[in-house]
Amino acid sequence: MPHRADPPSPEPVPNRSFGPYRVLQELGRGGMGEVLLAEQTAPIQRQVAIKVIKAGMDSAQVIARFEAERQALALMNHPAIARVLDAGTTPEGRPYFAMELVKGEPITGYCDRHRLGTRERLSLFLHVCDGVQHAHQRAIIHRDLKPSNILVMTQDDKPVPKIIDFGLAKAMAQPLTDRTLYTEVGQMVGTPEYMSPEQADLSGQDVDTRSDVYSLGVVLYELLCGSLPFDRRQLRDASLAEVQRQIREVDPPRPSTRLSADGTATTTLADKRRTDVPTLRRSLRGDMDWITMKALAKERSRRYGSVGELRADVERHLRNEPVLASPPDRLYAARKFVRRHRAGVAAAAIVALALVAATAISWRQAQRAQQAEARARREAATAARVADFLAGIFTDANPGYARTKELTARELLDAGAARIDADLADQPEVQARLLHIVGDVYCRLGAYEPAIALLERARRLVERESVGGAQLADLLISLAGSHEEQGRLDQALALSERAVSLVPPQDGELLARALGSRGRILLSSGRFAEAEAEIRRALQFVDIDRDPGSVAAHLTNIANCRYAVGDYEGALADYRKVLDLEATIAARSGQTSEHYGAATVLHNTALVYTLLGRFAEARPLELRALAIRENVLGSEHWHVALSLSVLAELDLRERKFESAEALVRRALAIGAKQYDGDKAETAGDLDLLARVLLAAGKPGEAKAHVEVALAMHQRLGAAGDAAPATVTLGDCLRAIGDLDGAARAYAAALEQTSAGDVADAITRFLAHAGSARVALARGDTAAARAAAEQARAAVARVWPNGHPDLTELDADLRAASR
Repeated sequence: MPHRADPPSPEPVPNRSFGPYRVLQELGRGGMGEVLLAEQTAPIQRQVAIKVIKAGMDSAQVIARFEAERQALALMNHPAIARVLDAGTTPEGRPYFAMELVKGEPITGYCDRHRLGTRERLSLFLHVCDGVQHAHQRAIIHRDLKPSNILVMTQDDKPVPKIIDFGLAKAMAQPLTDRTLYTEVGQMVGTPEYMSPEQADLSGQDVDTRSDVYSLGVVLYELLCGSLPFDRRQLRDASLAEVQRQIREVDPPRPSTRLSADGTATTTLADKRRTDVPTLRRSLRGDMDWITMKALAKERSRRYGSVGELRADVERHLRNEPVLASPPDRLYAARKFVRRHRAGVAAAAIVALALVAATAISWRQAQRAQQAEARARREAATAARVADFLAGIFTDANPGYARTKELTARELLDAGAARIDADLADQPEVQARLLHIVGDVYCRLGAYEPAIALLERARRLVERESVGGAQLADLLISLAGSHEEQGRLDQALALSERAVSLVPPQDGELLARALGSRGRILLSSGRFAEAEAEIRRALQFVDIDRDPGSVAAHLTNIANCRYAVGDYEGALADYRKVLDLEATIAARSGQTSEHYGAATVLHNTALVYTLLGRFAEARPLELRALAIRENVLGSEHWHVALSLSVLAELDLRERKFESAEALVRRALAIGAKQYDGDKAETAGDLDLLARVLLAAGKPGEAKAHVEVALAMHQRLGAAGDAAPATVTLGDCLRAIGDLDGAARAYAAALEQTSAGDVADAITRFLAHAGSARVALARGDTAAARAAAEQARAAVARVWPNGHPDLTELDADLRAASR
């Protein structure tokens, strides 16, 4: 709600005063509050703007929002942000705050009235960026940036912008108020014309600073070409669903195109910028088109990563230097086409993955084609047919052709797989290539059984046609990965070993992939020394300058080997190296957000910190991993569930039981969709849920869940690990008073583990600690101390002395000896 005072809108008000302020007139009024022009009489005399909650609107939620705005403004001190001067309560008990009076007008109106040219408008826009960036540095997101909340006043004959109205501000770090403050799912908060796609999503998707980048992009668009990216009347008249669709899916024209397309490029418009229409259009083409469209990207990973990056690109343009923004590439355009016609992130991911896979395979084949001209012609024809086929699948997905509104990602894949048989029966090489591509996509989406079925069909075709060892090896690597994901490690290892044997000696890239696959499967099989040796061998065939992504993947698995043998500090050092490499990869590709490869490394690093009891260091890393995974894979992928489980564990450690339970239940819901039958990850999440419920004082409910987990482990056999859940069962039995049952459970857990196995160290600690607490409950302090010593010995190699679990056990022993 703006509080501008130039020109004022006089409204008669009763003779009112509170504190040192005497109300002169009303400046503005919104749904919950009003802004008043007042005169401060002490300790100094000046005019101020006072924002106060309207009578009858002082509900708990309104007061919480009001206090949040007041606190947000108090955290900031920047010349481009209106300052809070004072705060208090009216005689009627309504909170208010006094702030500097901004005698200005909306930035668009100011620029038009003063006939500022494009460069002058951009210079003013830079000052606005400075203010927003300052707010972001204070961990505050505005969430309602628009011209009426960016007022421009004149000071010393210079325009000075002031950002106002932080009523919808969101804190990224600390809470702005100790009152409960939330935005309900299904409630659109903000101004639709300036709202980012993620802010328009009513599913509760979180927003970050890139939402403000988008809103600034809309303001910039309006400053440049005099109109909004979307028609204001259409948005105001449309249904909520249509508003969301336009914001999330419809791409606006470039600013220079808008000048011609909608008739706004009139002489009057150009005159307000002290130029003519052709010159104005030329000034927007190129840099300003792409800077604006980058800020307005639907996918926030394609926007500027911060307001500072947006500001820097505008400055480059003003200095006539090359800008970072550029036209979207063809792959991006293809993905956007599918997104316009398909619901959900998954379909777009399919397109990207399929096209990337097709391109990679075609590139490898083109390289080999140099060795034989006849082979080259055949491979070129095959690659072209693959590209045509993929394009045909997504063309048919267009509602204009398919006569349907929605296709799910799985339906799209299934339709493509069916067409491979129907359309390509007489072209086995093309069939095999496409079965491989679609099978890989199924696997990456977590649909492993369909992936294996397609990859096996491709394998039979390649073997029948005797296409060549390289293509078969490539296929076997994919097939081994799918079996590995299903826990079929013996089959996966045999396939990877055959792949290694088939790789032509001159194909170092493929040999590195085959060796890396075998090393990863050995790692999953617990053969850590062999795994590390194989992965280091793979690294010898990878050029870090040409393929840094493969180097990062191999280094990650080497770090995983060190993690598995309890060398946690060594693993952390390696993970940090990989994160540095991933940052280099992102920079090379022009990404402003983190490269997807960083997600796994961030997750693994957070796991190590969690095991070491360094929970505060673990949380921000896992939050970054979750953000990357959701952005790239969507919210229902099993990798997302892995991150949710770690965050639930951290919330449990901080005794945030409700949040922990919600996170782990969401992880279980994802698992129910992604996994068929029993899965070790599901059993682990059930055990985690039981621990959360037990800590929250619900031992009976916790026991029921851990028993389900134990039954699942029993069915999984060697693929499961029942010992941690057995410890949890003991904890549940101890909580309900069954000390004998608890003691038996702890003893069983110790029998299921090995004293010399680092991977079992923490489980053995928990079992011995549980036995110590059973002894304390029976009054046997000597037995408790003996069990506690065994617990400490179990983790002597992996935990620091100050680990929270060790501290808690010592506290229990001290309490019992008093």
